Amino acid sequence: MHLHIFSYLSVAHVRLKMAGMETYASSLIDGGYHVCTPQWNSGAGYYADSHHLYIPRSGQAKYAIAGREWTLRPGFVYLLPGYQWIRFSCKKRMLLDWLHFRPESLEIDLRIIQFKEGMSWPAEKWSYWKPDYTRWDELFKSRPLSLEYRTQAMLTRMYSDLLEAANPVSDAQRIHIQSIYVLFPAIEFMNRHFMRNPPLKEIAASVHLSPIYFHRSFHQIFRITPHTYQARKRMHFAWDLLRRGGTSVAEASRKLHFANPFYFSRAFKKFFGVAPMEVRMGRVPRPP
Repeated sequence: MHLHIFSYLSVAHVRLKMAGMETYASSLIDGGYHVCTPQWNSGAGYYADSHHLYIPRSGQAKYAIAGREWTLRPGFVYLLPGYQWIRFSCKKRMLLDWLHFRPESLEIDLRIIQFKEGMSWPAEKWSYWKPDYTRWDELFKSRPLSLEYRTQAMLTRMYSDLLEAANPVSDAQRIHIQSIYVLFPAIEFMNRHFMRNPPLKEIAASVHLSPIYFHRSFHQIFRITPHTYQARKRMHFAWDLLRRGGTSVAEASRKLHFANPFYFSRAFKKFFGVAPMEVRMGRVPRPP
Protein backbone atom coordinates (compact mmCIF):
# COMPACT_ATOMS: atom_id res chain seq x y z
CA MET A 1 0.00 0.00 0.00
CA HIS A 2 2.97 2.28 -0.17
CA LEU A 3 2.66 5.58 -1.97
CA HIS A 4 1.57 5.33 -5.59
CA ILE A 5 1.58 8.50 -7.70
CA PHE A 6 -0.32 8.68 -10.97
CA SER A 7 0.22 11.08 -13.85
CA TYR A 8 -2.72 13.27 -12.89
CA LEU A 9 -0.84 14.34 -9.74
CA SER A 10 1.91 16.15 -11.67
CA VAL A 11 2.93 19.78 -12.21
CA ALA A 12 3.04 20.97 -8.61
CA HIS A 13 5.37 23.88 -9.20
CA VAL A 14 3.13 25.34 -11.89
CA ARG A 15 0.10 25.02 -9.64
CA LEU A 16 1.96 26.63 -6.77
CA LYS A 17 2.82 29.59 -8.95
CA MET A 18 -0.64 29.95 -10.48
CA ALA A 19 -2.87 29.02 -7.54
CA GLY A 20 -0.80 30.59 -4.76
CA MET A 21 0.48 29.05 -1.53
CA GLU A 22 -2.79 29.84 0.21
CA THR A 23 -4.36 26.88 -1.59
CA TYR A 24 -2.14 24.61 0.48
CA ALA A 25 -3.83 25.60 3.75
CA SER A 26 -5.94 22.99 5.55
CA SER A 27 -8.84 23.02 7.98
CA LEU A 28 -7.64 21.12 11.05
CA ILE A 29 -10.80 19.36 12.28
CA ASP A 30 -9.65 17.26 15.21
CA GLY A 31 -6.70 15.21 16.43
CA GLY A 32 -4.65 13.97 19.34
CA TYR A 33 -3.31 10.82 20.95
CA HIS A 34 -5.47 7.73 21.35
CA VAL A 35 -5.17 4.30 22.96
CA CYS A 36 -7.05 1.92 20.65
CA THR A 37 -8.57 -1.21 22.22
CA PRO A 38 -11.21 -3.74 21.07
CA GLN A 39 -13.81 -1.08 21.98
CA TRP A 40 -12.45 0.91 19.02
CA ASN A 41 -14.15 -1.54 16.62
CA SER A 42 -16.59 0.16 14.29
CA GLY A 43 -18.85 -2.75 13.45
CA ALA A 44 -20.62 -1.87 10.19
CA GLY A 45 -18.38 1.16 9.73
CA TYR A 46 -18.74 4.92 9.74
CA TYR A 47 -18.67 7.75 7.21
CA ALA A 48 -15.35 9.65 7.22
CA ASP A 49 -16.29 13.29 6.66
CA SER A 50 -12.63 14.36 6.47
CA HIS A 51 -9.24 12.87 5.58
CA HIS A 52 -7.41 10.95 8.32
CA LEU A 53 -3.70 10.93 9.08
CA TYR A 54 -2.74 8.01 11.36
CA ILE A 55 0.74 7.51 12.89
CA PRO A 56 0.85 4.37 15.10
CA ARG A 57 3.35 4.36 17.98
CA SER A 58 2.95 0.69 18.92
CA GLY A 59 0.56 -2.22 18.42
CA GLN A 60 -1.58 -2.92 15.36
CA ALA A 61 -5.10 -2.41 14.08
CA LYS A 62 -6.96 -3.04 10.84
CA TYR A 63 -9.12 -0.90 8.65
CA ALA A 64 -11.19 -1.63 5.56
CA ILE A 65 -11.63 1.01 2.91
CA ALA A 66 -12.78 0.86 -0.71
CA GLY A 67 -13.39 -2.87 -0.40
CA ARG A 68 -9.90 -3.79 0.84
CA GLU A 69 -8.47 -4.42 4.31
CA TRP A 70 -5.15 -3.03 5.52
CA THR A 71 -3.11 -3.19 8.72
CA LEU A 72 -1.97 -0.13 10.64
CA ARG A 73 1.45 -0.75 12.18
CA PRO A 74 4.29 1.31 13.67
CA GLY A 75 6.98 2.59 11.33
CA PHE A 76 4.54 4.08 8.82
CA VAL A 77 2.43 7.20 8.33
CA TYR A 78 -1.01 6.47 6.86
CA LEU A 79 -3.28 8.78 4.89
CA LEU A 80 -6.88 7.56 4.65
CA PRO A 81 -8.94 9.56 2.14
CA GLY A 82 -12.27 10.76 3.46
CA TYR A 83 -15.79 11.09 2.07
CA GLN A 84 -16.38 7.34 2.14
CA TRP A 85 -17.25 4.56 4.60
CA ILE A 86 -14.45 3.02 6.68
CA ARG A 87 -14.41 -0.01 9.00
CA PHE A 88 -11.74 -0.51 11.62
CA SER A 89 -10.87 -2.94 14.39
CA CYS A 90 -8.22 -3.50 17.04
CA LYS A 91 -7.81 -6.95 18.64
CA LYS A 92 -5.51 -5.90 21.45
CA ARG A 93 -4.03 -2.43 21.81
CA MET A 94 -2.56 0.28 19.58
CA LEU A 95 -1.14 3.69 20.55
CA LEU A 96 -1.93 6.24 17.88
CA ASP A 97 -1.30 9.88 16.94
CA TRP A 98 -4.10 11.02 14.66
CA LEU A 99 -5.36 14.02 12.70
CA HIS A 100 -8.58 14.78 10.83
CA PHE A 101 -8.23 17.51 8.20
CA ARG A 102 -9.60 18.91 4.97
CA PRO A 103 -7.52 20.78 2.36
CA GLU A 104 -8.96 24.17 1.49
CA SER A 105 -7.94 23.53 -2.12
CA LEU A 106 -10.51 21.58 -4.12
CA GLU A 107 -7.75 20.43 -6.45
CA ILE A 108 -5.73 18.85 -3.63
CA ASP A 109 -8.87 17.49 -1.97
CA LEU A 110 -9.91 15.68 -5.13
CA ARG A 111 -6.41 14.32 -5.72
CA ILE A 112 -6.40 12.75 -2.25
CA ILE A 113 -9.85 11.27 -2.91
CA GLN A 114 -8.48 9.55 -6.01
CA PHE A 115 -6.45 7.25 -3.74
CA LYS A 116 -9.53 5.56 -2.31
CA GLU A 117 -7.56 2.72 -0.73
CA GLY A 118 -5.21 5.05 1.16
CA MET A 119 -1.49 5.79 1.08
CA SER A 120 1.47 5.23 3.39
CA TRP A 121 5.01 6.48 3.87
CA PRO A 122 7.90 5.19 6.01
CA ALA A 123 7.73 7.10 9.29
CA GLU A 124 11.45 7.83 9.15
CA LYS A 125 10.78 10.27 6.33
CA TRP A 126 8.53 12.18 8.73
CA SER A 127 10.96 12.17 11.67
CA TYR A 128 11.45 15.94 11.43
CA TRP A 129 7.76 16.38 12.34
CA LYS A 130 7.67 13.91 15.23
CA PRO A 131 8.00 16.63 17.93
CA ASP A 132 4.86 18.17 16.40
CA TYR A 133 2.53 15.29 15.63
CA THR A 134 3.13 13.78 19.07
CA ARG A 135 1.67 17.03 20.50
CA TRP A 136 -1.62 16.99 18.59
CA ASP A 137 -3.49 16.57 21.88
CA GLU A 138 -2.12 19.95 22.90
CA LEU A 139 -2.96 21.44 19.49
CA PHE A 140 -6.67 20.78 19.87
CA LYS A 141 -6.84 21.71 23.55
CA SER A 142 -5.09 25.08 23.55
CA ARG A 143 -4.33 25.77 19.86
CA PRO A 144 -0.73 27.05 20.28
CA LEU A 145 -0.09 29.08 17.14
CA SER A 146 3.42 27.75 16.55
CA LEU A 147 2.19 24.12 16.65
CA GLU A 148 -0.69 24.92 14.30
CA TYR A 149 1.72 26.54 11.83
CA ARG A 150 4.05 23.56 11.97
CA THR A 151 1.17 21.12 11.44
CA GLN A 152 0.05 23.17 8.44
CA ALA A 153 3.63 23.07 7.14
CA MET A 154 3.73 19.28 7.58
CA LEU A 155 0.56 18.87 5.52
CA THR A 156 1.86 21.32 2.93
CA ARG A 157 4.98 19.20 2.51
CA MET A 158 2.80 16.12 2.06
CA TYR A 159 0.72 17.88 -0.62
CA SER A 160 3.87 19.08 -2.35
CA ASP A 161 5.31 15.56 -2.40
CA LEU A 162 2.10 14.22 -3.94
CA LEU A 163 2.04 16.84 -6.66
CA GLU A 164 5.74 16.86 -7.47
CA ALA A 165 6.53 13.15 -7.62
CA ALA A 166 5.07 12.68 -11.08
CA ASN A 167 5.87 13.01 -14.76
CA PRO A 168 7.09 16.24 -16.42
CA VAL A 169 4.48 18.77 -17.43
CA SER A 170 3.03 18.23 -20.89
CA ASP A 171 1.41 20.90 -23.05
CA ALA A 172 -1.98 19.30 -22.41
CA GLN A 173 -1.39 19.45 -18.67
CA ARG A 174 -0.41 23.11 -18.88
CA ILE A 175 -3.69 23.87 -20.63
CA HIS A 176 -5.49 21.85 -17.96
CA ILE A 177 -3.83 23.89 -15.19
CA GLN A 178 -4.74 27.16 -16.89
CA SER A 179 -8.36 25.99 -16.97
CA ILE A 180 -8.20 25.16 -13.26
CA TYR A 181 -6.85 28.63 -12.57
CA VAL A 182 -9.74 30.22 -14.47
CA LEU A 183 -12.26 28.31 -12.34
CA PHE A 184 -10.68 28.99 -8.92
CA PRO A 185 -12.80 32.15 -8.34
CA ALA A 186 -15.96 30.06 -8.78
CA ILE A 187 -14.70 27.57 -6.19
CA GLU A 188 -13.96 30.41 -3.79
CA PHE A 189 -17.45 31.81 -4.48
CA MET A 190 -19.05 28.46 -3.60
CA ASN A 191 -16.87 28.18 -0.48
CA ARG A 192 -18.18 31.56 0.71
CA HIS A 193 -21.84 31.11 -0.21
CA PHE A 194 -22.60 27.37 -0.09
CA MET A 195 -24.89 27.74 2.94
CA ARG A 196 -27.50 29.60 0.87
CA ASN A 197 -27.03 27.24 -2.10
CA PRO A 198 -26.62 29.78 -4.94
CA PRO A 199 -27.92 28.64 -8.36
CA LEU A 200 -25.63 27.56 -11.19
CA LYS A 201 -26.25 30.82 -13.08
CA GLU A 202 -24.91 32.88 -10.18
CA ILE A 203 -21.85 30.66 -9.71
CA ALA A 204 -21.02 30.76 -13.42
CA ALA A 205 -21.34 34.55 -13.40
CA SER A 206 -18.56 34.76 -10.81
CA VAL A 207 -16.13 33.65 -13.54
CA HIS A 208 -18.00 35.37 -16.42
CA LEU A 209 -19.03 32.13 -18.13
CA SER A 210 -22.37 30.85 -19.35
CA PRO A 211 -23.98 28.27 -17.04
CA ILE A 212 -23.77 25.48 -19.64
CA TYR A 213 -20.11 26.12 -20.51
CA PHE A 214 -19.15 26.53 -16.86
CA HIS A 215 -20.90 23.30 -15.83
CA ARG A 216 -19.22 21.32 -18.61
CA SER A 217 -15.77 22.79 -17.91
CA PHE A 218 -16.04 22.26 -14.15
CA HIS A 219 -17.05 18.63 -14.59
CA GLN A 220 -14.31 17.92 -17.14
CA ILE A 221 -11.58 19.35 -14.92
CA PHE A 222 -12.62 18.25 -11.42
CA ARG A 223 -14.69 15.14 -12.29
CA ILE A 224 -17.48 16.44 -10.09
CA THR A 225 -20.40 18.74 -10.90
CA PRO A 226 -20.76 22.18 -9.25
CA HIS A 227 -24.00 20.95 -7.69
CA THR A 228 -22.31 17.89 -6.18
CA TYR A 229 -19.40 19.95 -4.86
CA GLN A 230 -21.74 22.46 -3.24
CA ALA A 231 -24.02 19.73 -1.86
CA ARG A 232 -21.02 17.97 -0.33
CA LYS A 233 -19.92 21.15 1.44
CA ARG A 234 -23.45 21.71 2.74
CA MET A 235 -23.79 18.17 4.06
CA HIS A 236 -20.35 18.13 5.70
CA PHE A 237 -21.11 21.49 7.33
CA ALA A 238 -24.36 20.01 8.65
CA TRP A 239 -22.53 16.92 9.95
CA ASP A 240 -20.06 19.11 11.85
CA LEU A 241 -22.89 21.17 13.36
CA LEU A 242 -24.82 18.13 14.52
CA ARG A 243 -21.94 16.02 15.82
CA ARG A 244 -20.69 18.89 18.02
CA GLY A 245 -24.10 19.10 19.69
CA GLY A 246 -26.02 22.22 20.60
CA THR A 247 -27.68 22.46 17.17
CA SER A 248 -31.03 20.83 16.46
CA VAL A 249 -31.95 19.27 13.13
CA ALA A 250 -34.39 22.13 12.56
CA GLU A 251 -31.68 24.73 13.25
CA ALA A 252 -29.25 23.01 10.88
CA SER A 253 -31.97 22.96 8.25
CA ARG A 254 -32.54 26.72 8.64
CA LYS A 255 -28.84 27.54 8.53
CA LEU A 256 -28.55 25.74 5.20
CA HIS A 257 -31.72 27.35 3.79
CA PHE A 258 -33.69 24.14 3.32
CA ALA A 259 -37.43 24.57 2.86
CA ASN A 260 -38.11 22.53 6.01
CA PRO A 261 -36.44 19.90 8.28
CA PHE A 262 -38.11 17.06 6.41
CA TYR A 263 -36.33 17.89 3.12
CA PHE A 264 -33.08 18.47 4.98
CA SER A 265 -33.31 15.10 6.76
CA ARG A 266 -34.07 13.31 3.51
CA ALA A 267 -31.10 14.95 1.74
CA PHE A 268 -28.81 14.22 4.70
CA LYS A 269 -29.78 10.55 4.86
CA LYS A 270 -29.45 10.14 1.10
CA PHE A 271 -25.91 11.60 1.25
CA PHE A 272 -24.56 9.86 4.38
CA GLY A 273 -26.82 6.83 4.71
CA VAL A 274 -27.81 7.79 8.28
CA ALA A 275 -30.42 10.19 9.66
CA PRO A 276 -29.22 13.56 11.03
CA MET A 277 -30.72 12.74 14.43
CA GLU A 278 -28.45 9.67 14.65
CA VAL A 279 -25.41 11.93 14.23
CA ARG A 280 -26.74 14.51 16.69
CA MET A 281 -27.38 11.84 19.35
CA GLY A 282 -23.88 10.43 18.91
CA ARG A 283 -25.12 7.04 17.72
CA VAL A 284 -22.87 6.97 14.65
CA PRO A 285 -19.39 5.68 15.62
CA ARG A 286 -16.68 8.24 15.11
CA PRO A 287 -13.14 7.03 15.83
CA PRO A 288 -9.92 9.02 15.71
